[in-house]
Amino acid sequence: MTTPDEFTFRKAVFYFRTFDRWPGGNADMITIKVVLRLAPGAAPELAAQFYRCFDGRHLWYPTRRVEVDAGDALAEFVAVTRSLAARGSSIVAAHVLDPAEDEWDCDWADSEVYLHATDDAPETADGALLQLVRRASKAVASPPDAELERAFELARQLTGVGRVFQFGNTEDALSAAYWGPDGPPEQELEYAAEAVPWYLPPETDAVFLELQAARAQAESQAAARVAEARARRRCWCTASTRCPSF
Repeated sequence: MTTPDEFTFRKAVFYFRTFDRWPGGNADMITIKVVLRLAPGAAPELAAQFYRCFDGRHLWYPTRRVEVDAGDALAEFVAVTRSLAARGSSIVAAHVLDPAEDEWDCDWADSEVYLHATDDAPETADGALLQLVRRASKAVASPPDAELERAFELARQLTGVGRVFQFGNTEDALSAAYWGPDGPPEQELEYAAEAVPWYLPPETDAVFLELQAARAQAESQAAARVAEARARRRCWCTASTRCPSF
C-alpha cells in the first residue's frame, strides 16, 4: 500500500468530456484536456487543448499554455490525492447523480485525472500512479465519496474549468485564459458524423480515426459517382456522333 509520504506525481492529466449532448436539438459535444507539469524547482505549468463538435462543425483547438489563478488549490489537491492513493488502489471511481434536465446546464458527463510519476509518461491512463474517474448519471449513483468529490472540485479550480455551459460560452477561467487577446487558434475539420474524441490530440484517438475513415469513404464514393456520370456523358456523346442526320 502506498503511504501519503511515498506518493509523488510530476504530471497530472485532466479530462472533462460531454458526449451525446443536444441542447436545443443541436449537437454541442466537448472534450477538454489540461496537462499540469510539476518540475522540481520550477513553477507549475498548465497547457490546454479542446475539441468541440458544435451544430455539425468540428472544431479543434491545439495545445496552448494557459495561466489560471488557482489560489491554494494545488497544495490541497496534492494532499487529497495522496490520501486517495493511500487506499491502495490505482483507480478510484464514482458515479454521481446529475438530475439536471436542462442540457444547457448539465454536469460534465465524464471527468478523469491521471497522475504520473514522470513528465515523459503518456497522457492517458497507461502507467498512471493513480487514476480518478467521475461519471455523471441520470439514474445510477455510487455511494458518496466526499474525498473523491473534493479532488474533482480542486481539479476544476486548478484547471479553471467551469460547468459545461460556462466553458461553451467562454465564461470560465480556462476558456478566458486560452482564448486570450488573439482569440482561439481553432482549426475546423470537415466531418459528417457528430462526435468528439475520447483522447486528445484527436489523431491519436480511435473515434477520430473512425471519422477520418468515414470521411475518406464518403469522398471516395462521391468521386466514383462523378466519374460514373462523366463516363455516361462520354458514352452519350460518342453515340450521338454516330447517329445519322436527317
